[in-house]
Amino acid sequence: MDIDTYLDFILKKYKLIQSVTIYFGKSNGSSLFNGKLTKEQIERVVSHFISCSRKIENYKKITHNMNVLKIFADKTECYRIMAKYTKTIVLPEIDIIIIGNKKEKINEIEFPSIKQYHQTINCSDIIFTIDPKIILIINTENNIQIDCIIDDYADTTLQNVKNIIYNIKDLLAITKNNALATSFT
Repeated sequence: MDIDTYLDFILKKYKLIQSVTIYFGKSNGSSLFNGKLTKEQIERVVSHFISCSRKIENYKKITHNMNVLKIFADKTECYRIMAKYTKTIVLPEIDIIIIGNKKEKINEIEFPSIKQYHQTINCSDIIFTIDPKIILIINTENNIQIDCIIDDYADTTLQNVKNIIYNIKDLLAITKNNALATSFT
């Protein structure tokens, strides 16, 4: 299944999900996915989207199963993410995971105690607003993800997401030798 086919599938199921998250990286044929990209790849993506409005968010992220607690300087967010549909698409240049999510806000009191946390990470994300419903996030671990809101205009949003995926895929595929070769031709 390719990117277009899977996003068309998501479009048919849009009433069952609230958002789509796309991760870029390499899978190893199992459930493990390495989303860490090189500094050069990150710089190419940042320079491509530099004209979009952007902000930096610093927070502590605590996870337990599907529950996420984000602690910012001035607020907290607590929610549960349920992945409804997940597909890994393996391409020669890069692998992509596309996840159709349902996100549910939960009270902080529902979050498990510190003894049960799976992971605590200090995060610093650069968030590019590409469109009112689409954001590109580059985080501390050199991961790139696209988050988009799915609503009644999902067809237009997902078409824009497809274009962004293909742009990023091409940017990540460029190697130093490839970039030098193309600049001389």
